[in-house]
Amino acid sequence: MFNIEAGQWGVFRVPRKARTRLERDARNRERVQEPFRSGMDHLLTSRTMKTLILVRHAKSSWKDRSLPDPMRPLNKRGRRDAPLMGQRLAEQATDVELMIASPAVRAMETAEAMAEELDYPWDEIVADERLYHADPEDILVVIEEQDPWVDHLMLIGHNPGMTSLVNGLTRTNLDNVPTAGVVKLTYDVERWIDIASARPLHVLFDYPKKRRQEAEGAH
Repeated sequence: MFNIEAGQWGVFRVPRKARTRLERDARNRERVQEPFRSGMDHLLTSRTMKTLILVRHAKSSWKDRSLPDPMRPLNKRGRRDAPLMGQRLAEQATDVELMIASPAVRAMETAEAMAEELDYPWDEIVADERLYHADPEDILVVIEEQDPWVDHLMLIGHNPGMTSLVNGLTRTNLDNVPTAGVVKLTYDVERWIDIASARPLHVLFDYPKKRRQEAEGAH
Protein backbone atom coordinates (compact mmCIF):
# COMPACT_ATOMS: atom_id res chain seq x y z
CA MET A 1 0.00 0.00 0.00
CA PHE A 2 1.03 3.63 -0.38
CA ASN A 3 2.88 4.90 2.67
CA ILE A 4 1.24 8.28 3.29
CA GLU A 5 3.59 9.36 6.06
CA ALA A 6 6.74 8.45 4.17
CA GLY A 7 5.35 9.62 0.85
CA GLN A 8 6.65 6.50 -0.84
CA TRP A 9 5.14 3.68 -2.84
CA GLY A 10 6.69 1.06 -0.58
CA VAL A 11 5.02 -2.29 -1.21
CA PHE A 12 2.10 -0.90 -3.20
CA ARG A 13 0.64 -3.83 -5.12
CA VAL A 14 0.10 -3.25 -8.82
CA PRO A 15 -3.59 -3.91 -9.58
CA ARG A 16 -4.55 -7.11 -11.33
CA LYS A 17 -2.19 -8.39 -14.02
CA ALA A 18 0.05 -5.39 -14.73
CA ARG A 19 3.67 -6.17 -15.44
CA THR A 20 6.46 -4.54 -13.45
CA ARG A 21 9.18 -2.58 -15.20
CA LEU A 22 11.59 -5.45 -14.59
CA GLU A 23 9.28 -7.84 -16.42
CA ARG A 24 8.96 -5.32 -19.27
CA ASP A 25 12.72 -4.99 -19.53
CA ALA A 26 13.14 -8.78 -19.61
CA ARG A 27 10.54 -9.00 -22.38
CA ASN A 28 12.28 -6.26 -24.36
CA ARG A 29 15.65 -7.96 -23.99
CA GLU A 30 14.01 -11.01 -25.53
CA ARG A 31 12.64 -8.86 -28.34
CA VAL A 32 16.06 -7.47 -29.26
CA GLN A 33 17.23 -10.97 -30.11
CA GLU A 34 14.44 -11.50 -32.63
CA PRO A 35 16.10 -9.63 -35.53
CA PHE A 36 19.13 -11.87 -35.25
CA ARG A 37 16.95 -14.97 -35.24
CA SER A 38 15.14 -13.70 -38.33
CA GLY A 39 18.33 -12.76 -40.18
CA MET A 40 20.19 -9.58 -40.99
CA ASP A 41 17.61 -8.44 -43.56
CA HIS A 42 15.12 -7.93 -40.74
CA LEU A 43 17.74 -6.15 -38.65
CA LEU A 44 18.46 -3.67 -41.42
CA THR A 45 14.81 -2.82 -42.05
CA SER A 46 14.18 0.88 -41.32
CA ARG A 47 10.93 1.93 -39.65
CA THR A 48 10.77 5.68 -39.19
CA MET A 49 7.21 6.41 -38.03
CA LYS A 50 6.39 6.65 -34.35
CA THR A 51 2.90 7.00 -32.87
CA LEU A 52 2.56 8.33 -29.33
CA ILE A 53 -0.81 8.13 -27.57
CA LEU A 54 -1.13 10.18 -24.38
CA VAL A 55 -4.15 9.46 -22.18
CA ARG A 56 -5.37 11.13 -19.03
CA HIS A 57 -7.01 8.60 -16.70
CA ALA A 58 -10.82 8.49 -16.67
CA LYS A 59 -12.95 10.10 -13.97
CA SER A 60 -12.15 8.79 -10.49
CA SER A 61 -14.25 8.35 -7.39
CA TRP A 62 -14.02 10.42 -4.20
CA LYS A 63 -16.74 8.41 -2.47
CA ASP A 64 -14.39 6.84 0.09
CA ARG A 65 -12.41 9.76 1.51
CA SER A 66 -10.34 7.38 3.63
CA LEU A 67 -8.59 5.94 0.59
CA PRO A 68 -5.08 7.23 -0.13
CA ASP A 69 -4.91 9.00 -3.47
CA PRO A 70 -3.22 6.16 -5.39
CA MET A 71 -5.98 3.74 -4.39
CA ARG A 72 -8.97 5.73 -5.66
CA PRO A 73 -10.86 3.74 -8.36
CA LEU A 74 -12.86 4.96 -11.33
CA ASN A 75 -16.40 6.13 -10.69
CA LYS A 76 -19.41 5.24 -12.83
CA ARG A 77 -18.62 7.87 -15.44
CA GLY A 78 -15.00 6.78 -15.60
CA ARG A 79 -15.98 3.14 -16.10
CA ARG A 80 -18.15 4.27 -19.02
CA ASP A 81 -15.67 6.67 -20.62
CA ALA A 82 -12.51 4.56 -20.54
CA PRO A 83 -13.81 1.76 -22.80
CA LEU A 84 -15.57 4.36 -24.97
CA MET A 85 -12.26 6.02 -25.77
CA GLY A 86 -10.69 2.63 -26.39
CA GLN A 87 -13.45 1.92 -28.88
CA ARG A 88 -12.81 5.18 -30.70
CA LEU A 89 -9.12 4.37 -31.02
CA ALA A 90 -10.02 0.90 -32.27
CA GLU A 91 -12.27 2.47 -34.92
CA GLN A 92 -9.15 4.22 -36.26
CA ALA A 93 -7.30 0.88 -36.41
CA THR A 94 -4.94 2.12 -33.71
CA ASP A 95 -2.10 -0.24 -32.96
CA VAL A 96 -0.49 -0.32 -29.49
CA GLU A 97 2.75 -2.24 -29.07
CA LEU A 98 3.51 -1.04 -25.55
CA MET A 99 1.14 0.39 -22.93
CA ILE A 100 2.60 2.08 -19.84
CA ALA A 101 0.45 3.46 -17.01
CA SER A 102 0.79 5.14 -13.67
CA PRO A 103 0.30 2.49 -10.97
CA ALA A 104 -2.52 4.51 -9.39
CA VAL A 105 -5.68 2.38 -9.43
CA ARG A 106 -7.63 4.90 -11.53
CA ALA A 107 -4.90 4.91 -14.18
CA MET A 108 -4.55 1.12 -14.22
CA GLU A 109 -8.32 0.65 -14.50
CA THR A 110 -8.32 3.11 -17.41
CA ALA A 111 -5.50 1.18 -19.06
CA GLU A 112 -7.25 -2.16 -18.61
CA ALA A 113 -10.53 -0.86 -20.03
CA MET A 114 -8.82 0.61 -23.09
CA ALA A 115 -6.62 -2.49 -23.53
CA GLU A 116 -9.77 -4.61 -23.69
CA GLU A 117 -11.06 -2.60 -26.64
CA LEU A 118 -7.67 -2.52 -28.40
CA ASP A 119 -6.98 -6.25 -28.02
CA TYR A 120 -3.91 -5.44 -25.94
CA PRO A 121 -3.14 -8.10 -23.29
CA TRP A 122 -3.74 -7.01 -19.70
CA ASP A 123 -0.63 -8.84 -18.57
CA GLU A 124 1.51 -6.67 -20.83
CA ILE A 125 0.44 -3.36 -19.28
CA VAL A 126 3.52 -1.84 -17.65
CA ALA A 127 3.02 0.00 -14.35
CA ASP A 128 5.65 2.74 -14.00
CA GLU A 129 5.58 4.69 -10.74
CA ARG A 130 7.36 7.61 -12.39
CA LEU A 131 4.08 8.45 -14.16
CA TYR A 132 2.20 9.02 -10.89
CA HIS A 133 1.49 12.78 -10.88
CA ALA A 134 4.59 13.25 -13.03
CA ASP A 135 5.90 16.53 -14.37
CA PRO A 136 6.01 16.77 -18.17
CA GLU A 137 9.79 16.39 -18.06
CA ASP A 138 9.45 13.11 -16.15
CA ILE A 139 6.87 11.76 -18.59
CA LEU A 140 9.15 12.67 -21.47
CA VAL A 141 11.99 10.69 -19.87
CA VAL A 142 9.79 7.59 -19.81
CA ILE A 143 8.97 8.10 -23.48
CA GLU A 144 12.52 8.80 -24.60
CA GLU A 145 13.97 5.68 -22.96
CA GLN A 146 11.74 3.30 -24.93
CA ASP A 147 13.39 1.03 -27.43
CA PRO A 148 13.36 2.11 -31.09
CA TRP A 149 11.67 -1.09 -32.30
CA VAL A 150 8.53 0.01 -30.39
CA ASP A 151 6.64 2.12 -32.95
CA HIS A 152 3.27 2.54 -31.21
CA LEU A 153 3.41 3.67 -27.56
CA MET A 154 0.56 4.55 -25.18
CA LEU A 155 0.97 6.27 -21.81
CA ILE A 156 -1.79 6.70 -19.23
CA GLY A 157 -1.16 9.33 -16.58
CA HIS A 158 -2.40 12.39 -14.73
CA ASN A 159 -2.90 16.11 -15.05
CA PRO A 160 -1.43 18.69 -14.94
CA GLY A 161 1.64 16.91 -16.30
CA MET A 162 -0.19 15.32 -19.22
CA THR A 163 -1.68 18.58 -20.49
CA SER A 164 1.66 20.39 -20.06
CA LEU A 165 3.45 17.69 -22.05
CA VAL A 166 0.88 17.84 -24.85
CA ASN A 167 1.34 21.61 -25.07
CA GLY A 168 5.09 21.24 -25.17
CA LEU A 169 5.11 18.57 -27.87
CA THR A 170 2.50 20.26 -30.08
CA ARG A 171 3.60 23.88 -29.45
CA THR A 172 0.00 24.77 -28.55
CA ASN A 173 -1.74 26.19 -25.51
CA LEU A 174 -4.43 23.64 -24.71
CA ASP A 175 -6.30 24.56 -21.53
CA ASN A 176 -6.94 21.04 -20.38
CA VAL A 177 -6.91 17.39 -21.41
CA PRO A 178 -10.17 16.20 -19.83
CA THR A 179 -10.49 12.94 -17.95
CA ALA A 180 -10.28 10.03 -20.44
CA GLY A 181 -8.95 12.51 -22.99
CA VAL A 182 -6.67 11.13 -25.70
CA VAL A 183 -3.97 12.88 -27.72
CA LYS A 184 -2.52 10.83 -30.59
CA LEU A 185 0.69 12.14 -32.14
CA THR A 186 2.46 10.77 -35.23
CA TYR A 187 6.15 11.49 -35.84
CA ASP A 188 8.56 10.90 -38.70
CA VAL A 189 11.47 9.85 -36.46
CA GLU A 190 13.38 6.63 -35.83
CA ARG A 191 13.98 7.03 -32.09
CA TRP A 192 11.78 8.14 -29.23
CA ILE A 193 14.53 10.40 -27.96
CA ASP A 194 14.02 12.55 -31.09
CA ILE A 195 10.37 13.48 -30.58
CA ALA A 196 10.99 16.45 -28.25
CA SER A 197 12.77 18.31 -31.05
CA ALA A 198 10.45 17.13 -33.83
CA ARG A 199 7.06 18.44 -34.83
CA PRO A 200 4.28 15.84 -35.05
CA LEU A 201 3.02 15.18 -38.56
CA HIS A 202 -0.50 14.59 -37.29
CA VAL A 203 -2.29 15.40 -34.04
CA LEU A 204 -5.61 13.89 -32.97
CA PHE A 205 -7.29 15.22 -29.82
CA ASP A 206 -10.39 13.40 -28.58
CA TYR A 207 -12.34 13.20 -25.37
CA PRO A 208 -15.67 11.63 -24.31
CA LYS A 209 -17.87 14.70 -24.84
CA LYS A 210 -16.27 15.87 -28.10
CA ARG A 211 -18.61 14.21 -30.58
CA ARG A 212 -21.69 15.42 -28.75
CA GLN A 213 -20.32 18.97 -28.63
CA GLU A 214 -19.49 18.87 -32.33
CA ALA A 215 -22.99 17.61 -33.14
CA GLU A 216 -24.58 20.36 -31.05
CA GLY A 217 -22.38 22.97 -32.71
CA ALA A 218 -23.48 21.83 -36.15
CA HIS A 219 -27.11 22.75 -35.44
